[in-house]
Amino acid sequence: MRPWKHFFPDVMPLVPAVAEPMAEHHIRRAAQEFCRRTRAWRETLDAVITRAGVRCYDLELPPMVELVRLESATLGCEPLELDKTKPGTHIYTPDGKELILSRGPGDGLQLVVTCSLKPDNQSPGIEDALFDLYTDEIALGAVARLTSDELKQEKFEAACDRIKIHLWRGQAATQPRAVPNYF
Repeated sequence: MRPWKHFFPDVMPLVPAVAEPMAEHHIRRAAQEFCRRTRAWRETLDAVITRAGVRCYDLELPPMVELVRLESATLGCEPLELDKTKPGTHIYTPDGKELILSRGPGDGLQLVVTCSLKPDNQSPGIEDALFDLYTDEIALGAVARLTSDELKQEKFEAACDRIKIHLWRGQAATQPRAVPNYF
């Protein structure tokens, strides 16, 4: 995990009058917003072994992170729905701390969840892979917050949207195609 101070070379020259604790706070907030908007930080959690008839299970997240969204789930290698309105067995989390299945599972099945995460308010830093890939974008978000610069904030949001689309296309089974429109 990379400490927030590793962003200082990209942030501090643009806001020289800001104290380091304030810069660190805004870097953390920019990283949280980046992870929330892009869902770039995804992890598959350790499998939970189900017990017959038990529908609630703890969502065991890594330390100092918060859940952004459940991305996918399987129960005994069968995919679960994340949308409660669709038919079939679904899974949801009412509070980001526990998982609830719509029906009681069988005994001894593996429940595997993939979710997107963000650093929490006490996190000392960010995952190495996210730092390596998205330092410039998170630093831009921090500078935008520190300077209250709307243009930089718009650039940060556009970068988040671009990254989200790129990641979505990388995760999709097929690439979306443009339909020609002849008027």
